[in-house]
Amino acid sequence: MAFPQVDAAITQAFTAAFSHNVTMPSTVVKGDLLLVLISVNDNRNIGKPVGWEELWHLNFGTFGRGGAYAKVAIGDEASTTVDFPTGLVTEAASQVYRISAWPGDLATGLYPKNDLVSDSGTDPNPGLNNPSIGTLNWLAIAACNYADDDATLDGIPTDYTDSLSALSGTGTDESASVGSARREVNAASENPGAFTLSASQQWISSSYLIREAFVPVLTDVETTEEFRDGATAITIAGHVFEAVQGTGKVEISDNAVYASGTKVAQTVTSWSDTAIDITAVLGALAPGPLYMWVTNDNADINAVVFPVTVHRKIAFALSASANITASGENTTVQLTAPATKTTGDFGGGRIMDDENPGDAVDLAADEYREDEWSIEATTDAVDSQQYEFRVLIGGFVSEVISKIPKWTIASGPTQHNQTIAGNLPAQSGAIVATHGFPISIGGTLGALTGAIANRKTGFVAAAGTLGSLAGVLVNRKTGFVAAAGTLGALTGTVAHAGSTFKRSMAGTLGAFSGTHATVRTAFISIAGTLGAFTGAVSHTRTTLVSIAGTLGAFTADLASIGVIGKADRVYRHWMNTNKGLRRIIRRNK
Repeated sequence: MAFPQVDAAITQAFTAAFSHNVTMPSTVVKGDLLLVLISVNDNRNIGKPVGWEELWHLNFGTFGRGGAYAKVAIGDEASTTVDFPTGLVTEAASQVYRISAWPGDLATGLYPKNDLVSDSGTDPNPGLNNPSIGTLNWLAIAACNYADDDATLDGIPTDYTDSLSALSGTGTDESASVGSARREVNAASENPGAFTLSASQQWISSSYLIREAFVPVLTDVETTEEFRDGATAITIAGHVFEAVQGTGKVEISDNAVYASGTKVAQTVTSWSDTAIDITAVLGALAPGPLYMWVTNDNADINAVVFPVTVHRKIAFALSASANITASGENTTVQLTAPATKTTGDFGGGRIMDDENPGDAVDLAADEYREDEWSIEATTDAVDSQQYEFRVLIGGFVSEVISKIPKWTIASGPTQHNQTIAGNLPAQSGAIVATHGFPISIGGTLGALTGAIANRKTGFVAAAGTLGSLAGVLVNRKTGFVAAAGTLGALTGTVAHAGSTFKRSMAGTLGAFSGTHATVRTAFISIAGTLGAFTGAVSHTRTTLVSIAGTLGAFTADLASIGVIGKADRVYRHWMNTNKGLRRIIRRNK
């Protein structure tokens, strides 16, 4: 394990005043230890700032008072000032340490000496600091607070380095000072030894042992600790993750106690001792405030609870519209005016398909506005889930919301398999597909006796038998590319905007006994028999390009402005009514 690290150490001196605004380091990372040592030239109390823990606060001699204060950084302290006020105008001196690679918890990571030594003279000595938790890697900081006559710090304990000294005030009985030094030590306890002052002073000495991090410590997740389900490259910063993942894992849960929560494992994409990348997985957990846990390869779990906020996947997104100008445009009155107002009070608004938030609209007193967005549900919208929408004004929710727009996502369409090696049973209910029916059917497809609506390819390959299509068939693209076996009769209405039976039909196609309407190619090739057309047929493009077998009779009205058959006979630009064929009938020579 590594020793805790001092990332910043700064000193500051204050002239006589009630307030003593101690400046924090210019960089502070969430989870850092902030340690403030302060001396004042008076026995009055030093005020404890909000959010800080007082380690000690004592008088020393006639002229001085000192204290030590600690805080686990939340990450917003950089370059800020923290006031340590006194009850009387007095000089003060301070030091601030910023420390990383520690456990991240004051109770288990910071051990100040409990029985402080106070005296006068030139040799402040903190004495023995024994946490009684065994031999560990420690960052040891020894300190002395002194006041009286502007003496200087001339020497630090043996084996200590990085001497710091802050002196405020000059002259007899008018100074306040604090000095410190540090070292790394592997031991069960630490006894620093004495400092050396340039002249006799009233003093109090202290020491602090900061423990090495012994379990994973999380310091940051995406800066804001907020991310969305399914988001990739989510970076978790910290330490003691171990260099290799091994059995390590990242989880989120709904409980601040690891053992008590419902946990969902995250997808780890990279792992190092100080950083982990994941793809977020919300799983069965409800979105909102949750907790993140890292377990390293040693089965150590972060001891400090790390809250995060996880949102659902993006269910709605702006949708570009050809009817809306880029960057939005002004709206006109569309809705009923709010209560107590008329449409004459309408002050404008914006309609947008590529901006959110929208553009500013200046309203006069008592005017109202209307705003519109073009949005659509994404594939991550949850079926049967009701979504509520709200409009924010300057980032804030309106104080009065009289109506809440709601959108419920209906259950999605049936998505059939892309490959079926065996048989597909008969489909007797309504079938709606936004993509293909099966691309490959190795066996038999039972009869489709219910309504069928399809927006893309129907059947690309059916190696066996396809049962009758006995219900309404509505298809917007290719119907069947290849049917090697038999296709049963189409006994219901067929409406088609693309190719119905395309490329190859090696077997038999049953009779068309219902209404058939298509605006694209119907059959390019049929090697077998096509049954009779006993219902009305309406077609605006090529119907049959090649029939090697038998074409059944057309016994009902047939209308076409394209080519019907192209094999032994070609029928061009013709129309068949109850009175018989008209226009041109041409035989191939």
